[in-house]
Amino acid sequence: MAMMRARMCEMLGDAMDGNGDRVFLLGLCSLLETMLGTPMAQALEHLPLADEIQAALLGAEGPERSLLDTVIAYERGDWLRAELLAADLKLPASALAGAQYYEATALWDEMKVGDGLTLAREPDNAHDTNAVRVEWRGRKLGYLPRAENRAVAAEMDRG
Repeated sequence: MAMMRARMCEMLGDAMDGNGDRVFLLGLCSLLETMLGTPMAQALEHLPLADEIQAALLGAEGPERSLLDTVIAYERGDWLRAELLAADLKLPASALAGAQYYEATALWDEMKVGDGLTLAREPDNAHDTNAVRVEWRGRKLGYLPRAENRAVAAEMDRG
């Protein structure tokens, strides 16, 4: 889970200001409290993290905390909160490629926190041999972005 948060923070950080490396650690360390069984402040005492990353991990308001909150909202399926936080950070409203061409916009209001999404490989896709379709209840929402789909496609192809 921490690695997924780290990667998502990195991707959003790149989209925000091209500085995804810096916020990768934000996502990676976001579950230290749970992993170590100690309060976050104690877990961070001896880690050489940037002040703004430490502050965000301790709950202080700021762009780093908003970024982490966006990732957590997305992870929990709280689409409305994720969209609002992403808008505050001036991030794209949807990380799904082609969402505007499929049913994502029309279905957005029907989707509920915690609803499952399905990923389906499309190796014969004319535009991208690594295409990974995202569906909700059998309806196409869009695709994972091309720049990010290679690893997911490889894992899916392995079975």
